[in-house]
Amino acid sequence: MDPRFKMKLVQFRFSKIFGDEAPLYVKIVDDDLHELFLEYVVLPLSLTPTHVEDGNFENMKTENNQGTLLSDHGLADFDIYIMETTSQNPRSELDQFLE
Repeated sequence: MDPRFKMKLVQFRFSKIFGDEAPLYVKIVDDDLHELFLEYVVLPLSLTPTHVEDGNFENMKTENNQGTLLSDHGLADFDIYIMETTSQNPRSELDQFLE
């Protein structure tokens, strides 16, 4: 899945599950992710090892999936939703990553 559309998938699925109440639940998820990110940011560097320090390159993906549609994964309706709702609003780096 394209990492730019993570929150869009949450919005899309929650709208199908919760209907008109979906924005409330999406906001809860979004707020909690931002809180988790802020906790991560304040961690000392020694507690956040990198793949380079570990020498663990086997688990890193090398394929480039950006620009591919999700229809081959059964999410054709989500592709349509993304095309209809994507906007050019300036967002924070975290918001861009989560979408």
